[in-house]
Amino acid sequence: MCEKMKQSLTAQIEIESTDERDCINICTVSPQKKLQIGRPKQPVDRKYYKPIPEAALYSVQLRLFQDLLANSDKERNQLSNTIHMWDSIPRYSVAPKTQNRLRSNAGHLKTWKHAFRYGDKNMHVTIYPARIELKDEFGMLIEKEYYPSANEELVEEVLRKFATDKPFGYLEQHQTESRSGVVFTLYMLREELARRGHTRSYYEIIVSLQILAKSSIEIRTENEYGEYAGISAYLPVLVGVSRKTLETDPEAKWIVQFHYLVTHGIQQYDYRQFSYCDHMSLKSPLARWIHKWLINRWVAADRQTSFKLFYSTVKRDSAMFNGNARVRAAINDIRSALNELKPNKINVILNYREKITRGPRNKIENVEFLLDATPAFIQMAKAANKRKKNTLGLADKSS
Repeated sequence: MCEKMKQSLTAQIEIESTDERDCINICTVSPQKKLQIGRPKQPVDRKYYKPIPEAALYSVQLRLFQDLLANSDKERNQLSNTIHMWDSIPRYSVAPKTQNRLRSNAGHLKTWKHAFRYGDKNMHVTIYPARIELKDEFGMLIEKEYYPSANEELVEEVLRKFATDKPFGYLEQHQTESRSGVVFTLYMLREELARRGHTRSYYEIIVSLQILAKSSIEIRTENEYGEYAGISAYLPVLVGVSRKTLETDPEAKWIVQFHYLVTHGIQQYDYRQFSYCDHMSLKSPLARWIHKWLINRWVAADRQTSFKLFYSTVKRDSAMFNGNARVRAAINDIRSALNELKPNKINVILNYREKITRGPRNKIENVEFLLDATPAFIQMAKAANKRKKNTLGLADKSS
């Protein structure tokens, strides 16, 4: 993983808005392979876009990533993949209301930093906000900066779901660098969001794509050899389609390239099957975070053993309580999120119990939530384990 970080690419895009809200022109620039520390530089003049070769649509690793374990096409359409490390990074944690409070009068945001743990590793994430040009209520062009948040999380989730379908996902591999991503239309993206209960306008979707392409995320980790860091945009390459192009070619596609940790996860089979349908039905970003956290860690779910989830872990690794100093309010948010995971919602948690640890003056220091899995979640975990075993077995045979 650290070697991959050292080899990470940094690519940026420049997006120029037109008067039509559903139309933007996008140009990509050459990726810079050396490690960068600090705020990314402005794009250089040389335009860059490397076409996707046909072989990238049929690689063995991509085929295994797309080979979800299901009994029917209908069941398969309800599934997708988590990427273990990428989905463990708190990268959509700053809510829009918090951003409004943090934003300066000039519309700027500071870099956002947070420390978290991934397995036994102490890690640090730094997010550089995207500067977006848009119109205010008077029709005047203004610039505002945004961190990626819940809207962008949902857009990325749908794009990754598209990548599990053979006509759309791609994985191009080279000795020095590899890239993965998806080819899609805005109509596809808008329809899928609406179908999953998250209706967005074309304009809102385009703004989210801009934020994902213009925001950069730096990830640092330490080991016995020192500190390593990698920095890249959430979507290092975004190639858009203008309205003029759509008039002559209605089937013209957009292209995005995923973050290098997504590519690394596909190459190293570091992903896990889960219920995309259930996940997208959750309304709370915290409920979605807990859902993925459980999927990647509660892999041996059974009826006899309760799973332990600590308030301190959620606070540290989700980074969703940084703007909330009240412990009781944060704990209530966790309770609400866990209730979303109960059988009357998505059928993950049968019930849960609490053990509260108190300190001086009866102050709450931590809460241990003991979770009991539903039969449906146990079955899903077993299917994901079987699919993982099958994937690794096929990977060994093809190597």
